[in-house]
Amino acid sequence: MMSKDTALTEATAKELVSQLASVAAELKALRELLVTYTLPSQQREFLTLQEASELCGLSSRQLREYIRQGVLTRYGSSRRILISRTELEEAIKNGFKQAFEPSPVHGKIKPIKVKVPRLKK
Repeated sequence: MMSKDTALTEATAKELVSQLASVAAELKALRELLVTYTLPSQQREFLTLQEASELCGLSSRQLREYIRQGVLTRYGSSRRILISRTELEEAIKNGFKQAFEPSPVHGKIKPIKVKVPRLKK
């Protein structure tokens, strides 16, 4: 025969297990939120080409073209292309127009002809 103390202990244990299960579910949901959430101060300063294309909605090919045109600056090693987050945000605001104007002298410069002496055979 079960005593009152044993019956209370079993009921209390079942309640505690159900409460722990609900707390565990809440903690799991909070953990998932914390993993995906980043504060603005924690954002990385440089983005990979893939991250930058996802952020601005352009293809990586188009971003490479903007780098080639001088609209964006390429950072990183020879294999890895990194783009500054602030520079990308500025380019988005400006409509990806070139950040600097070409020099007015650029069109007036003429190439210099240099005569190279031929070697005698």
